[in-house]
Amino acid sequence: MAEQPASDLPSMVQGALKVIGHASSFIRAMVDLMEKHEELEARFERLEQEHVEARQREEAARREAEETAAAFAKLRSAYEALIIEHEVGKGAFHKLHGEQDVGGEAEETAEALAELRSAYEALIIEHEVGRRAYHKLQEEHEALLEGRRQIVEELGAVMSSLKMSSGSIALGASSPQT
Repeated sequence: MAEQPASDLPSMVQGALKVIGHASSFIRAMVDLMEKHEELEARFERLEQEHVEARQREEAARREAEETAAAFAKLRSAYEALIIEHEVGKGAFHKLHGEQDVGGEAEETAEALAELRSAYEALIIEHEVGRRAYHKLQEEHEALLEGRRQIVEELGAVMSSLKMSSGSIALGASSPQT
């Protein structure tokens, strides 16, 4: 190897310092990108877990709404049957009123009808509360999906940035041996 004149030594040192500075900047940028990538992965995992939990709550709310609707339909049928029975009994009561006293049975029917009406109204209220909870869970689910989509986009950008950076300089490559 030919020796360089001593006058070139400061410029060689200056050039080496620039290369070291660029390499240090590149390494810092890579470390920052890796940290951001790890943070985004952790956030993505948290959002996925929240998404799973929201789906579970949504499914539970859906099942509860279906059960409430089924109970509501059953109660409505019973209520309508009891109203018909009451009307028939009321007509019979008026017909028999002159012949005999059946006041006790009519009172029992009226009480049963009042209890059934009260239960029916409570079930309507419960159904409405369940429906509102279901809609709220649907909104949460949609918000989580949007958050997940945004994180996927951010991760894609970080991955692209990492690929572009690693394309120009191979990471982990050993330095050439002399």
